[in-house]
Amino acid sequence: MEKNYISLQKVQRRARILISLIDDIVEQQVRAVVKHPAFQDMLTVWSGVHYLTKSCAENITYIRIFDVKMSELTKFMDAESGIDSVISTKILNEQDIPSYSPLSLIITSYSFDLTQKTHVDILEQLALVSSYAFTPFLFDLTFNILGVQEISNLEYFSLADIDKSPLFKKACNLSSIPHSCFLFPIMPKINLPSIQKNSTKHLFLSHLELNKTVLSSGAFGVAAVIMQSFISTRWFLDMMGLPIDDTGKILPYGLIQNLVSQGVFNTKKMNIVFSKANIPFAISEKKEKELCDLGITPLSHIKNTSYVVLFNSQSLRTLYFKRQAIHFKDPSCILPYLLCACRFAAYIKIIGRNKVGEFTNAQEYQAFLNKWILQYVAANPDVKPELKRKFPLLAATIEVRKSHMLKNNYQCTMSLKPHLMSSAIATELVLKTEIDDTIKAS
Repeated sequence: MEKNYISLQKVQRRARILISLIDDIVEQQVRAVVKHPAFQDMLTVWSGVHYLTKSCAENITYIRIFDVKMSELTKFMDAESGIDSVISTKILNEQDIPSYSPLSLIITSYSFDLTQKTHVDILEQLALVSSYAFTPFLFDLTFNILGVQEISNLEYFSLADIDKSPLFKKACNLSSIPHSCFLFPIMPKINLPSIQKNSTKHLFLSHLELNKTVLSSGAFGVAAVIMQSFISTRWFLDMMGLPIDDTGKILPYGLIQNLVSQGVFNTKKMNIVFSKANIPFAISEKKEKELCDLGITPLSHIKNTSYVVLFNSQSLRTLYFKRQAIHFKDPSCILPYLLCACRFAAYIKIIGRNKVGEFTNAQEYQAFLNKWILQYVAANPDVKPELKRKFPLLAATIEVRKSHMLKNNYQCTMSLKPHLMSSAIATELVLKTEIDDTIKAS
């Protein structure tokens, strides 16, 4: 019986061919995964989270992840539990647990369309959640509400009376709700470094043409500025514009940093450097003012630099005041002041949690809280900036009453006057919270 032998060289040649075919198939599958919209969305989110972790450097900052899709939020709208109950159960109730630090900010990678009823309904519920937790809610806003097909065309349109258009009807209704002061729509998106570029060391990704940047929600940039400001100054007042020290040097915590520039053109003869924006389009001063009046927070690119700065940040509630022709600015609509007030409100809840059962009546509670908050008050409006960080309040009073609705609860009303940057801003900010007194502190 004849035996057929195959040479070793032929076996090796066939093995190489099969391995090459397998490699091609795997590469096609990897390319399909990498280019899939669902993967790109996930990449955008995690690039944003990675950007935040890099922004806080070695400082201890807690970032909690709440994994829920927009489609799931839509389902919650029809459920009996509702969005507020679901989020409260998963995240916000943690604030009532001893040793947990209060939330300072809620940000999302979602893009909300204020012309869609479903999105507006979701935001209304999220505004209630944010007011309960005393946490501003930052989100990306789609530009179709402004009546333009391309965001780059925005400069050619006047936004002065656009709030009277049918596109703004749902947004105007949402802004009429008092809790909308916690909603901060951000525009435009920003170019973040992609975490995908760090994956090129892997075998099957080493020769793929991967994007080095992702176009992500501007909320991540604003959150990074807030974090850097708090890390540098231990407070929230120095986060608008370009903070400058006594020597005229620009301080880094006022900038949205570490973004990816789309290119730099250097003209040596003229000694001028032109840097393209780290955002899809540059917003002029006029458009910045118009967007702020509509309750939209614009991110501004400084011409001929790679800097992106937050010059103004006003909540959606500002749109209501514009419609009512109210010209003064409510501090609860301005992000730094709202963050300051929310920080005090959150810590008063913590004090209430830690002091449960120690006071026999509301008057004792009130006296204790007023004594506590006085350590953050500087009655002189002309104190230096570094003292304003230590004493951010110009005046403060706290009133505590027994709750009429809940037998064992106190109702706490705070009237805070922060050190203001403009005389056009109303001088008092009022927040209310409930303190449970049902369990004796251990």
